[in-house]
Amino acid sequence: MIEKSRIDMLAKEARRLYCRFMRRHVQAAEGRPSNYGSKVIPQYDGTTSSRPRPGEAVLHKYGKDFKPVWPKLAAASVKGEVTLLELIRSQFDCSAFGPPAATACHSPRAVSNAIGRRSSSRQELFNLMSSYKQMVSTAFAASADILDKPGVYADIVLNSETSPFYKVNTLLFIDEAANANWSDLPVAGQAVDEYLLKLDLFESVWSKWTHPLFSDKALNVLRKERAGLQIETEETIL
Repeated sequence: MIEKSRIDMLAKEARRLYCRFMRRHVQAAEGRPSNYGSKVIPQYDGTTSSRPRPGEAVLHKYGKDFKPVWPKLAAASVKGEVTLLELIRSQFDCSAFGPPAATACHSPRAVSNAIGRRSSSRQELFNLMSSYKQMVSTAFAASADILDKPGVYADIVLNSETSPFYKVNTLLFIDEAANANWSDLPVAGQAVDEYLLKLDLFESVWSKWTHPLFSDKALNVLRKERAGLQIETEETIL
């Protein structure tokens, strides 16, 4: 039987992840930053004027009672033997009409969907990153006569139609010293977000091309965020 303390911890992590995915969705759909989850979400957190402890709920001032959904996600993750990361991500990946409700992320169907997408998600990421690699290599070849000029490599990478994660890591592998302050790049925050929301996939199929300076910084961001939410764990992927 899983200890209540672990379910409580996983419930906090479920909320953290869902809110991260929601913020990313808003950014992509509306082109604006989002602070989703910075305040109580009554229908998901439970109806109380302050953030409730996982599993608790009180009557809302308007007379409607919502019970917290996060412990249900935690229990579904444990029972279904899926990580919270893949459980929540798979629902966002497969949602055709806007972001999924948190209440849709703990059903048996959601668990089955997460398990069913494991292999295909890895292959999709590998194919995508490989296509980026080919794209940038082609751009370098087309600009071979000017590659010796300062800043050309960086300009080609940053202006390429690749993802923030790929841009930052490519620059680090090309010239670690010149890009040691990569966190100052405009795409740095997006690169970290992309990595952390697909951490299991990157570690599985692209770890060799993930620069240690980048992964160390990204994981520090994760640790600090969890510490601020009182999520105490040594595990990277939950």
